[in-house]
Amino acid sequence: MFKWKTQDYYLFELVHFELLNVLVAHHPGGDPPAGLHPRPALGDRLVLDAPTQVVTYEYQVHLATVQSPVPAPGTTHLLAYRDGAGLPQWLELTPATAALLLRAQQTSIGQAAMDLGLTDLSEAVELLAQCHAKGAILGFTKGPA
Repeated sequence: MFKWKTQDYYLFELVHFELLNVLVAHHPGGDPPAGLHPRPALGDRLVLDAPTQVVTYEYQVHLATVQSPVPAPGTTHLLAYRDGAGLPQWLELTPATAALLLRAQQTSIGQAAMDLGLTDLSEAVELLAQCHAKGAILGFTKGPA
């Protein structure tokens, strides 16, 4: 019988990472909600594309390779999304960016940024515009949910 060791915990995260890669690649998507626009404003909420996921791992699983299959420990925030060609992509996020992407789906971008103590709101808006350009954010809609 196989016994899991604490140091083998990375395997669970590595399997999740690989599975999420397949799910993002093959998610059927769907029709975007009406009324989305491409440029974020502080009063908007963001709408993620259906296959897009924000995940946090305790290991740097996205850096594992065949030559170095055991990822280094370290909290890692990632954005899994599908690009314009339909291919899965991964973007490493700061903790604040990961939190902003999650919160700004429920409340306005400005309120989410203030709640997180982000002082440069123009930087937050630009970051969200870049995520939209990459295909991770479907668009933006007026006002809180």
